[in-house]
Amino acid sequence: MKRTIEVTAVNTVAKHRASSMTRLAWVTSLLILALGAGSAAAWEVEPFDPPDAAEATQPLSTFVIERNIPGAGKWSPQELRDISRKSRDVLEKLGSNIQWVQSYIVDDKVYCVYRAPNKELIARHAAEAGFPADRISEVRNIISLQTAE
Repeated sequence: MKRTIEVTAVNTVAKHRASSMTRLAWVTSLLILALGAGSAAAWEVEPFDPPDAAEATQPLSTFVIERNIPGAGKWSPQELRDISRKSRDVLEKLGSNIQWVQSYIVDDKVYCVYRAPNKELIARHAAEAGFPADRISEVRNIISLQTAE
């Protein structure tokens, strides 16, 4: 049983230059539709235009945020959970152009690693979450033991 699919907007995926995950989701949806159809089904598909397609094309840089917070190293597991949830809630509101990688907590500071297109978006996240962002530095390079090889 041969199945065919006509798509009027396949090339729009490339025009959107959306993330590869967005393209993958779009193509997967088409395949599911085609495979679920009867034999020799033809489909007309509208172009997929994610709401943040323009934002999704911005390259993300890696940033380290230094937060001066006296006593941070003594936070309880519940306090860490609450802070993480607050950050997550603001990240969800800001969209996919800002990503929290992880944070390192020392005695009186927190060092956070984020991916974003610019410092301004990171500063906005900090302000909306109520966190200090005393220094935001863009990562210029990364080294590790593998660098020595």
